Amino acid sequence: PENVGQSDAMRTQDGSRWRLLMRWIGQNEPRARTMGDVTEAVAVAFFADQRTHTSPKTLNDYVRVYRRVWRLNGCAENPWMKIRRLKRISHLRRALSDEEVARLIGTARGELRVMFAVGAYTGLRMSDCAHVRWEDFDRTLQTVMVTPSKTRHSTGRAVAIPVHPSLRKILGAGDGRTGYVMPELARVDEHRLSRIVMRHIRDCGFEEPVAVEGFRHRVPVVGFHSLRSTFITNMANIGAPMAMVQAIVGHMTPEMSLHYYRANAEAARARIEALPGYGI
Repeated sequence: PENVGQSDAMRTQDGSRWRLLMRWIGQNEPRARTMGDVTEAVAVAFFADQRTHTSPKTLNDYVRVYRRVWRLNGCAENPWMKIRRLKRISHLRRALSDEEVARLIGTARGELRVMFAVGAYTGLRMSDCAHVRWEDFDRTLQTVMVTPSKTRHSTGRAVAIPVHPSLRKILGAGDGRTGYVMPELARVDEHRLSRIVMRHIRDCGFEEPVAVEGFRHRVPVVGFHSLRSTFITNMANIGAPMAMVQAIVGHMTPEMSLHYYRANAEAARARIEALPGYGI
């Protein structure tokens, strides 16, 4: 699919969603050889099939990608336009204790260890952690500046996050290095990356998924997003103003986020450096 102007993370995600549709059509609608052969009935059948095991948010993301591909390719009929978006059902991953975060980071190896550490000390989402680049850091690894993929095309919001000393220790020397901090994980599509993460979380002995109203399948209580919840919770617990937390995790407009960070860089750094060391 056309993806000019997208971040690497979004291109990886959208490519995975496109390949899913192609596999499904090959298995269920083999006579559909071109985009023009994909009728509204085919789109509805795909949507209904995926709904049995896919969350509303993910399904809405699928439809967004397919609508965009059909539009950019100038198709006379867009079979995805009449698919109604589902109401999103929120299920937040729980925050973790210091011991639990230390277990996740301490038992991980290689790039996975780096990714869990980045998540714990920045509050960035999984895909953004996997796609962080050395160029996002300043020369001495004191600050990382990232535009999250979730808001890249809506608000263009950038977040500036002071780097915790323990995270700098894991990253090592960054001066002069370029490209992805975790090049192998950056090449992995979102679904496979999620499986890798959840396998490690299960190996760490966390509780089994639970039944949640509105979800067809049991939902994990702990996931990578738990690190984001933990970061926000810990920042609040050590007295960081919520406006500062919102600016760091990207819950405000870009103008307000960057203005607040510039005005309070040292205060934000002091709060982040007061976070637990997690045994690193």
